[in-house]
Amino acid sequence: MSEQSRPEDVAQFERKSWSVVAEVYPETISTITRQNLSVLIEPIGVTEGMQVLDIGCGPGNISNDLAAMGADVTGIDFAGPMVDVAGELGNWRSVSG
Repeated sequence: MSEQSRPEDVAQFERKSWSVVAEVYPETISTITRQNLSVLIEPIGVTEGMQVLDIGCGPGNISNDLAAMGADVTGIDFAGPMVDVAGELGNWRSVSG
């Protein structure tokens, strides 16, 4: 019989895990995201002034590219340290944790 995880325990584990890797994320995991940005962004058909909500923005890779294309981007992430990294690296308007 398998033991079920409580949603709040999973959320706490995820938040802690992403917070721990926040400082090294831009130089490690982000490199994979950057390789695939066009596949993620092109289907959106970004236009100047388009409002975009990047849920789970992490360090802001996708948000940065969308902002560079003229979108008005708001990024959110439940890991506070990821939001801090996104704010430091971002050229877009809003970040919240």
